[in-house]
Amino acid sequence: MKSVSNFLLRSKKESSFVVTAGLLALLSIFLLSFLGPVELACEKTAAGRNDCRLTRHVFFGLVNAQEVEINALKTARLEQKVKETIEWNKNGSRNVERRTLYGVLLVGDEQVIFNGYIYNLRPQQKIVQEIDTFLEDSSQSTLVLRERNYFLDIVTLGLLGIVVILLVNVARAPIH
Repeated sequence: MKSVSNFLLRSKKESSFVVTAGLLALLSIFLLSFLGPVELACEKTAAGRNDCRLTRHVFFGLVNAQEVEINALKTARLEQKVKETIEWNKNGSRNVERRTLYGVLLVGDEQVIFNGYIYNLRPQQKIVQEIDTFLEDSSQSTLVLRERNYFLDIVTLGLLGIVVILLVNVARAPIH
């Protein structure tokens, strides 16, 4: 009960630090629920098939969120989507900007996108090339590809760091 009364006695500035820290903590938890690597593990079976498992992890890779079996992988190919952004100018005319997003489509008995769509073509081409090399090279019995978004990891850790700093400052502040 004393801690509740201590919280109520804090200044508005300190209370706003607590609210800000709470909101940043919630945002960090939300981002954590999406963060983690995507892993494609393939192996050549005795029957000559290329069977794969696509695993999406969350919470920095600590939890498996989704596993998809891709039986009889035949090929990987680039898939393109065009994203349009419409902006209205001050004079009432509109400006349409078109940007292409690239994804890696895994084609087997099922068709699955490897790790979503991004604007950068080169990394997606590299993934397609690695998968195609595995499919064509009979001496290569396994393939493991692991992709992760380090930028979001760093942003989330930064937000959590700010939360800690705000809470430490509030905890160290004298009660009025």
